[in-house]
Amino acid sequence: MGMVIVKGKTQALGVFEPLTEEHAQSDYIRRYLHAYTLALFEELYAENPYDGCVEIHLERLRQGTLSPEIAMTEK
Repeated sequence: MGMVIVKGKTQALGVFEPLTEEHAQSDYIRRYLHAYTLALFEELYAENPYDGCVEIHLERLRQGTLSPEIAMTEK
């Protein structure tokens, strides 16, 4: 998913979504791993609007956030 700074901490931790082997090898995940632009995340979201990771990154890009770190403000 990305680098997350949890509430009350200052250092980011790597957070990953567990995937089945089949899903991990899919074209969708390959495109996700290389999606760094708003347009690419828009395409992934259109294909699967239920993917929470895509939704988070898409919303951040729409807000103009370019940092790879996600700061959590709630527990």
